[in-house]
Amino acid sequence: MPAFYRIDRQLKLVFSIFGDILTDSDLQEHIEKLCRDPEFNPDFVELIDCSAVTHFQVSSALITTLASQQLGSARSKWAIVAPQAHIYGMARMFQIRYKESQVEVFHELGAAQQWFGIDKNKTIGAS
Repeated sequence: MPAFYRIDRQLKLVFSIFGDILTDSDLQEHIEKLCRDPEFNPDFVELIDCSAVTHFQVSSALITTLASQQLGSARSKWAIVAPQAHIYGMARMFQIRYKESQVEVFHELGAAQQWFGIDKNKTIGAS
């Protein structure tokens, strides 16, 4: 399972989890699937958790391309959780280049949840 997402309309949150091997095509497919979902709202905050990624094979070229696209709205906020140094670095590259929404990068999920004001005891990934 390289990619999974859940949309929580009550929290106005998109929660994406990436795991195992994450490639350019996995990431592109995930974004396309999410944007086609009728529940998706670009104004929602987005929490992207890369904690379970074991092999990160996403190119800097794709990160640059994604950062130049409008993936969310100006009202949305994004938190990227990346405890691994190389993924954290790529997430920071995206953060610096992406101008559509506010993006923050965290080493742990709890800090990202706190930034959004989500109770750390709430299981946001559960259905």
